[in-house]
Amino acid sequence: MNFIFNDATPEDVKFYAGAGNLKVVAQKLEYHLKSSCPSVVKVIEEYIKPKDKVNSYPTNFDNTKLDAAKNNLNSWNGKIIAFNAEIIKVNKSNPDKTFLKVKLDNGAILWVGDMGNSTFNIIGNKTRFLGYFTLTEKDNDDQTELGYLVISFASLDLGTNNLTMYPGTEIQIYKWANGNVPKSKK
Repeated sequence: MNFIFNDATPEDVKFYAGAGNLKVVAQKLEYHLKSSCPSVVKVIEEYIKPKDKVNSYPTNFDNTKLDAAKNNLNSWNGKIIAFNAEIIKVNKSNPDKTFLKVKLDNGAILWVGDMGNSTFNIIGNKTRFLGYFTLTEKDNDDQTELGYLVISFASLDLGTNNLTMYPGTEIQIYKWANGNVPKSKK
């Protein structure tokens, strides 16, 4: 952090010293390092590799659980879920946010906000997602039509076993890779 203050003007120092501002700057630096520095990315990739491929990347959500969630949405809000689905629509109306319409085994539909911005968001791909079940306001946007969606911070292409993740979620991905769906704080 010293390098931030080395070239800072008095106005910059005042900003950085403001309540919570330095934390925001640190978080943005962490995100940038974890997503674009090849050496850091390599270390993270080694860290999150599964120790035992047999039990890696488990699921805890399926058609039955979706039916239970629909009957008690508030109790599911904020829970981390992992599930398999087929991508049936890709919505990139906002370049920074990709939303995927996916189909579970029985044909039930979910919308997934892909924070990992994976390169395998292709219609027909079978993917395993890890993310937060999240309530939304129903409106005219496709992704909020159900009143809930999944904010995915990791996705695994089931055809290639390629994994993408949102930088900063390494601990959750490590747990998932090693046989445990992480628990949310809720």
